[in-house]
Amino acid sequence: MSRGTFPSLVPSTLLKYEYRPEWSDLADPWALPPGHSLDALWDDLLYAQNIHIPEHEFEALEENVTYPVQTLNGDYVGVIGIYHHLHCLDALRRVVHWDYYGPRASEKALEEGIYSKAHSGNESGPKVDLGPTTGIMHKCVDWKSLDGWARGRAVRRGQARYRLTTLHES
Repeated sequence: MSRGTFPSLVPSTLLKYEYRPEWSDLADPWALPPGHSLDALWDDLLYAQNIHIPEHEFEALEENVTYPVQTLNGDYVGVIGIYHHLHCLDALRRVVHWDYYGPRASEKALEEGIYSKAHSGNESGPKVDLGPTTGIMHKCVDWKSLDGWARGRAVRRGQARYRLTTLHES
């Protein structure tokens, strides 16, 4: 099965789209120096990084995972692809600013590393604007529509207990 034929976890009726410039100037608040204020912004951006996926939805995704993470209530834990990418960018940001974060940069990445291969079915997802404007417009997922849905399923730190399983466990 090719990557583009996976069913979407996020209902298409909930997603909205917008046209955005391919590149735009990096602006506040993301241009802040390393510190508590910027970390709080990233923590909020990644709030819905790990989400609950009911068993019937997990099975419909047809993902090939050997050891999925499952909560004790039976939901699986997954990550929509764009959140995984943002998590990696946050880890890189912390390593680039090693003088501020030091070893905490890698500790935080390990602490948050619960992953499955659940994804939104839209690999392009929201665009991250990093450079000067070129005038080229792209159709992107409206972040608020995706993030709003995911926040309703967020696995909140300390509020879920996990067990490792295999898909062939009886």
